[in-house]
Amino acid sequence: MKYQPIQANEFTSFVRTLQGQEIPTTSRKRIFTIDVVRDDMNFTPMSSGKVRPHPHKYVEKVLNSFNETQSFTQTAYRDDGIVNAAYMLTLISMYIEADKRVLHE
Repeated sequence: MKYQPIQANEFTSFVRTLQGQEIPTTSRKRIFTIDVVRDDMNFTPMSSGKVRPHPHKYVEKVLNSFNETQSFTQTAYRDDGIVNAAYMLTLISMYIEADKRVLHE
C-alpha cells in the first residue's frame, strides 16, 4: 500500500485533536498522552508519567522519513537519530486512518 505524503502542518493540526486522550501505541499497546505546544509535541507515557519532548524539527524529520520509506517499523528510523518513533508511528497510523490517505494504484 502506498500513502500520500504527509505535511507537517496538517499532521500537527490532526494531533491537536487528540490532546487529552489516552492512546495505545500500535506496537506494544503502551498508553501515552500527547500535548501540542506551538508546533512541538510532548509525549507522556502513562507508565512513567515523564514528558518526552519532541520538537517540531523532529516531527518534520520523522514525517520526511515516513514519506520516503512508508515504513511503520521503528527500526527503520533509528539510523536517522529519531527518538519517540513508537509514538510518532502510532499518530501517523491514526492520521492515515482518519484521513484515508491511501493512494490507489
